[in-house]
Amino acid sequence: AAFAEDNLSWQYWGKRNLRLQAGVRFTAMQPFDEVRTLALSPRLNLTLELTDWLNVRGGIGLNSKTPGLSYLYPDKHYSDHVAASYMPQGDAAAQLLNYYTYVYDVKYSKDLKNATTTKIEAGLDIRLPGNRRLSVIAYRDKTPNGFSNLTEYQMYYVNYYDQTAGLIITPGSMTTIDYDNPVRSTPYWSTTGRVGNTNVSVNKGVETDFDFGKIKPLNTAVYLSGAWQESKDYSKNLNAGNPSNNFTAYRQYGTAPFKMVYPAELDYSRYRRFVSTLRLVTNIPELRMVASLTAQAIWHNSSLS
Repeated sequence: AAFAEDNLSWQYWGKRNLRLQAGVRFTAMQPFDEVRTLALSPRLNLTLELTDWLNVRGGIGLNSKTPGLSYLYPDKHYSDHVAASYMPQGDAAAQLLNYYTYVYDVKYSKDLKNATTTKIEAGLDIRLPGNRRLSVIAYRDKTPNGFSNLTEYQMYYVNYYDQTAGLIITPGSMTTIDYDNPVRSTPYWSTTGRVGNTNVSVNKGVETDFDFGKIKPLNTAVYLSGAWQESKDYSKNLNAGNPSNNFTAYRQYGTAPFKMVYPAELDYSRYRRFVSTLRLVTNIPELRMVASLTAQAIWHNSSLS
């Protein structure tokens, strides 16, 4: 990884200041390997002094996150299902529990790209009489290509055996299985385990910070801050689910012979919050001690999914 940054300060109109900060970060993971990832993350911050009491600031940046090693080198996936369960009371020798384990290799997604977040913020810094200050900042972060499992399914079958077919039962002796004579072959759906750039997340909000200055008789500083925040998360994948009125023959095994597919962007999660925080900070020089008191109120807190 490598990082470079530069700062510029320019005075215009004789006394107004313009400050500019620019930086870029380059990250390479396994740069000489066949499976390699490269990421470039630039950012720009600006502060403009308009008057003696008003500053405007803003910033924009891209944060590029490379896929983790677990995505680049996925493990095998194991899926277990009960194939036979025979547990007679009082005949421990005949009891039998048999599992079927389906193993498949998760394939690496060659088209997997970096998850890039675009961050934008803009704010005002206002100086008020009596050494008071008010800061207001609005921000928005969006990741349109985050990592999530792809909607890719494969079907496999599990044979099931019971007393009516497949189990060879001899009281007092070990129960055996005739694997060529199942009572039924049950279909199961399973995802392929591949990961793609299908997750979308958007975070936005407004934050305020009000410095009331110091109450001199009490030697106490008063700060009031607040924030309104919203987070939204959804997938660009097609969503798939089992039909609610499945056939009885499949419903008793918790399986489905087909999937119902619908656009996933209609299925999102949203979280909102509005909170205020009041802080009192008292300096007691005689005791060489600083005491603080914090009170917080959550005016709104909701989630939708």
